[in-house]
Amino acid sequence: MHVVSITQIVIYKTYKGNPGAALGIVELARRLLGEIPGTELRVGLAVESDRSVVISNGMVMKMTTWPSEEYRQRYLADHRLKEYVRLVLRGWKLKGDPDGAESAQRFVDQIMLGGEDLETERDLSVPDAEVLWGGERIVIFSSDGV
Repeated sequence: MHVVSITQIVIYKTYKGNPGAALGIVELARRLLGEIPGTELRVGLAVESDRSVVISNGMVMKMTTWPSEEYRQRYLADHRLKEYVRLVLRGWKLKGDPDGAESAQRFVDQIMLGGEDLETERDLSVPDAEVLWGGERIVIFSSDGV
């Protein structure tokens, strides 16, 4: 199979204690990720729907597409992605860690390494108004041009 592109879709649940969380994630993504070479970024708020199968309340969708695995790897190593992840995850830590910057960085490192099903809890040293993230689900797929 010849891969034409790779796309990652992240659906974020936003933090309920911050009414501006969804827009905060959108603005951070556009500012920090939109200019990374070889990256096509689409990000926006979920649209309200009457359909029971549609998830929408407080959700943000970020779709990132790269023309090849090489560009995806460059994106993953880019300092702007690391800053974005740090800011989006601000106010959370691994369950059982003490509050503070060192614990926050340990959580970011685990997320960047692809940690799955991590048990998290709020870092209460960060005010609710600065917290954006409430959870996420990620799908990565490749297009073979079909």
